[in-house]
Amino acid sequence: MQLRYRTRVQSFWCQLANALSIRKKGDIECIADDLIIEILRKLPAEDVFKCRRVCRRWRALTSSPQFIEEHLNTGCRSILLLQYPLERHLKFYFIDEKLKRKNTMSWSISTKYMPASRMAQVVDSCHGLLLFRCGYPNSNFFVCNPVTQEALILRQPYPEGSVIGIFFHSPTKEYRLLYTHHIQGNQNEFFIARIGSGTTYSWRRLGTTFGHKYFCTPPLIIGKCLYWIVSCYTIHPCADSILEFNIDSEEFKALPHPGTGCYFGGRCQITKFFSKMERDGAALCFVYDDKILVWVLKDHTKWSSWEKMYEVNLWALKKDLHMKIYCQFKIGNIENKELLILVSAENGLLIRYNLETKTIRKIRIRKCNDVLSSQFVVIIDYAKSLVSLKDLCAPHRKRSCEN
Repeated sequence: MQLRYRTRVQSFWCQLANALSIRKKGDIECIADDLIIEILRKLPAEDVFKCRRVCRRWRALTSSPQFIEEHLNTGCRSILLLQYPLERHLKFYFIDEKLKRKNTMSWSISTKYMPASRMAQVVDSCHGLLLFRCGYPNSNFFVCNPVTQEALILRQPYPEGSVIGIFFHSPTKEYRLLYTHHIQGNQNEFFIARIGSGTTYSWRRLGTTFGHKYFCTPPLIIGKCLYWIVSCYTIHPCADSILEFNIDSEEFKALPHPGTGCYFGGRCQITKFFSKMERDGAALCFVYDDKILVWVLKDHTKWSSWEKMYEVNLWALKKDLHMKIYCQFKIGNIENKELLILVSAENGLLIRYNLETKTIRKIRIRKCNDVLSSQFVVIIDYAKSLVSLKDLCAPHRKRSCEN
């Protein structure tokens, strides 16, 4: 990593020096800030973070909110494979499909983050921040940024509840967390907390609604709303299988999922996954024993505009991949009409399945088969960022993660 970082920076500066005929030592100081920003903005987040060590000027230029936002918007998204810790270690595998390589990060988890008897489970991600809960139920959870190696510990308002998402609130430039607590009867209490307000965080009660206890995470953001799928292990009708939260009005609404024929024994039993489609689109994937049905939301302003667009034959897929009859499928995003599928089996595979041509493209990552075959792997659509938890909430309790 260090050698690659130096090579990239040297290459950029050599090109710049030749273009501006810079030869004398010290003349680099006369280069305009805008030009330096333009060069550093093209580097990956982890390399920019290392460039901050060069001098105070570079640190100041790359730490401004404007630079961090521009770098996030122009940076490439990657696939994040996160392996649950077995011996109190979190392993992150950032996979760039275009470069066909992986970048691995491993953290040692302090007992302050996670009790010895529990595993940290990823809940959601937003702007490079990852939200974890320490098993269920537990009194603590934490938010971290793998690039800046920072983490923030937060305490739940109730010991038996669940944090279910993190999102960015544009008007206030804050990150906000949602938490649900099941109370007596068929009701849930919801709470919200802010990160970035400059004061010690506190939970604010939103109200009581929607009586289902478990929700599948991470949620999907469509416009100004967050959506969760109610867990198939919860007894509920299909008409109440999706939870909507409006970021502006802070109101909840229960919605039906598209399609029929999945209601058995008093509950909606088919496993479902939300998928990001292309850049701003949304898809809902129903995983059956023999097929995957892909529904696409045609109009973001109309929930009734879901349309069944594609079908994946799992029996044919297993045959083409030479997989055993029993294997697990985890669904990722959809890009260029290709659905990302993680096949967890004895020899795990990460593939792109073209929904129109029904062809398979394997994502070959060297020395990654042991990770792909693990049942403790979560797949997330992720963007690396320079968002600093220390800068967001200086009064908050922050700890640096150990490498």
